[in-house]
Amino acid sequence: MRSGLETPGRSDAGKRRTARRFFHPRFRTREIGPASETSGRGSYLSPLMSLRLVLVLFSLASCHTLEATPEGEGDAGWGSAPSAVTNAVEGLYPAASIHEVERETRDGAAAWEVELTTAAGDDLEVVLSESGRVLGVEEELPLIGGELSAGLGAMWSKSIYKDADDEMIPIPMFDYRNGPLGIRSEEGLLASCALFRRDGITAGILGALRIGDGFEEDDSDALKGMDEPEFTTLLAGAFGTYEFDDFEIEFRFANEMLDEHGGQEVALGVSYAIDLNWCVLEPSLSAEFLSSRWTDYYFGVSRSESRSDRRAYDPGSALNFEAGLMLRAELGGGFELIGLVEFTVLDSEIKDSPIVDEDYEFEVGFGIEYEF
Repeated sequence: MRSGLETPGRSDAGKRRTARRFFHPRFRTREIGPASETSGRGSYLSPLMSLRLVLVLFSLASCHTLEATPEGEGDAGWGSAPSAVTNAVEGLYPAASIHEVERETRDGAAAWEVELTTAAGDDLEVVLSESGRVLGVEEELPLIGGELSAGLGAMWSKSIYKDADDEMIPIPMFDYRNGPLGIRSEEGLLASCALFRRDGITAGILGALRIGDGFEEDDSDALKGMDEPEFTTLLAGAFGTYEFDDFEIEFRFANEMLDEHGGQEVALGVSYAIDLNWCVLEPSLSAEFLSSRWTDYYFGVSRSESRSDRRAYDPGSALNFEAGLMLRAELGGGFELIGLVEFTVLDSEIKDSPIVDEDYEFEVGFGIEYEF
């Protein structure tokens, strides 16, 4: 029951929180097959659905060309930067070409992010304080720019479906950020675009290709004869975050776009980063609302699917609560170790389903990522 969204910005706090987004217990490796002929859940990609998909992808693809709010956080222009910042950059990198200047919040204080090309041809991202002190320097990726992290992890999860085995599955880890645009692995692939950034507040749009949600009919005898949820679906929506000190409050709304179920997901969470020098610990709490269409698609039982030991069931909307703890430790050489433990209390609308036999969901994940 994954919720939460990492801000596409590049503050230390946002970067630390990226690890939590790599692990998504509903991501599964399943055989791709056609929907059941009797399924009320499957659907084909109609012209209207194709248009929706094109509009979502076009909006996200054109995101990087949008200008952020000129005041506060966002694209500010070289002339808007304090003289201490401009003097420091010109002194450190004489004759450099300045490409982008953004005002952001780092560790609760104002900072300036400058993307430039040195006289030697190196593409750099330099972050400075208001007083001109250099807080960090990173080399941009060749050709495409931005920042890229990738790795591999594994997730053990306790299945909530009746008589289904617990799972240990590999988790691909991918995170690319370039200005307001972010693309990363999240139960498939998620793209986000920050349209507003100011005073620790970030808001924007998102689109997600969900892969492997739900169950397979052969996961257990209790699921035999059930219509399997589609292997992939598309979500689109909006997000907002607010960072202050080492806290982050997150909000996300997503709507299913391919008419597989047409449901909505709304998540609200808070997390706190604790820097222990050798690692960063981040406890978090969140709530996730799922509409009745969403819960019926994954936990409902139609009359045609009912049998003597599986009654028909039409769940309403659900509100789940989750507590988590993430650990991130630098290993050196650009490698980092990531660990995660999460516990989710399920709403009665879900746990009362005849195909569910758990009151909670529990996951443990770990992985190693490399920042290019």
